[in-house]
Amino acid sequence: MYKQPLISIIMNCFNGEEFLCEAIDSVINQTYSNWELIFWDNLSTDNSKSIVLSYQDERIKYYKAGKRTNLGEARALAYNKITGEMLTILDCDDIWMQNKLSEQVKYFKQEEVGICYSNTIFFSHKNQMKLYTDDIRINDSTDSLITNYHISLETVMLRVRDLKKLEKAFDPDYSHISDFDLITRLSKVTKIVYVPKTLAMYRIHAQSEGNKKPRLFDIEKLKWAKCNLVNNLFSYEKMALEELLRIIKAKTRMESLFPSYKDMKDLFFNYKIRKNHLFVILSFIPIVGYISMKFRNYLYNKKWLY
Repeated sequence: MYKQPLISIIMNCFNGEEFLCEAIDSVINQTYSNWELIFWDNLSTDNSKSIVLSYQDERIKYYKAGKRTNLGEARALAYNKITGEMLTILDCDDIWMQNKLSEQVKYFKQEEVGICYSNTIFFSHKNQMKLYTDDIRINDSTDSLITNYHISLETVMLRVRDLKKLEKAFDPDYSHISDFDLITRLSKVTKIVYVPKTLAMYRIHAQSEGNKKPRLFDIEKLKWAKCNLVNNLFSYEKMALEELLRIIKAKTRMESLFPSYKDMKDLFFNYKIRKNHLFVILSFIPIVGYISMKFRNYLYNKKWLY
């Protein structure tokens, strides 16, 4: 008989009271029962603690941080508390479908599988849509993840045994891209599988870090790409790292009105783009790139938030 492995769930929280009950209830209501919830309170000042402690369930384990940290370090500290064979992460504003854990854990009967993820629904008070179309074909190579990272963290399940192959799991140096960093590194040592089912819901709201500070993702990715070009961890993905740098620099140019002289010089003397040709070239055109970015942001906000 197949033994149900213990699944550890990390939930990091800083002032997440608004949607916290929905997130915890979606864990409580799982059809799979052998789980532990590691709730890491990053020194919240709202009612998050009292909400968590109101659940009389011994599987929920509350921890309070000794100091406020960034998200990457908070996840690293919470990771030290887990005891399960599998690891999942649910932020306190997202939701799981009832069969999320039971559907995914079956894939880990395959010993070579270390990463499993599924489809999800992006939703706000205005709109909702699936992340992937039903007939999508996905390239999950490390190279592809670097330049086109598409995995939504609330859908992910990881095998802890494979995480221990890495020098470290969550890197405290990264906050906004901690999941991108971890899963991209992990993809080098284990197999990824996609479950073509919708097993989670990702909430888009104005108070999320992604909406309030979108530039921080690019700043951290720029640091990440430069660091990995130096340390040579992704030796076979050097071209992908270089392309990621070009994409991020293109975004930066688009947020200014005019590219610098050095930018223009790079365009003519160091032009090596494999993908995203139009996006990168557009970023060199004065004002046009800036207007394009503003228009894209307007459409996003109109669709999801305002």
